[in-house]
Amino acid sequence: MSIHCFIDRSHSIVFTTLCGAVSFAQIERHAKRLVSNPNFEPTFSQIIDLRELSKSDVAFHQLNQFAKDCDPFSEASRRALLTSTDFAFGMARMYQGLRGDPDNCMFFRDMTSARRWLGLDH
Repeated sequence: MSIHCFIDRSHSIVFTTLCGAVSFAQIERHAKRLVSNPNFEPTFSQIIDLRELSKSDVAFHQLNQFAKDCDPFSEASRRALLTSTDFAFGMARMYQGLRGDPDNCMFFRDMTSARRWLGLDH
């Protein structure tokens, strides 16, 4: 249904939440909006909250294309992925593998742990 985003420039982080059913087209549009936002830097970290994601039409080849060609974040960016369902965990795990750097992409069940891993103050 939707993707919400908040850029916290003072902490160099992007908070992204996916809610309901999210299409690949929505993910692509979100990435393009980020790139055009003057507050965004590719080196920022990101918290991706997938706890409200119910389904997605994203196919493996699309996620692979996105990870290689469309992802607005640099390879050095740290990504904390919040999941609460097997579906969201599977999507996040697939993305982690496609990014090719598992040390910069971790999974969490709660926001406090994700923020702590990224070194953010409470």
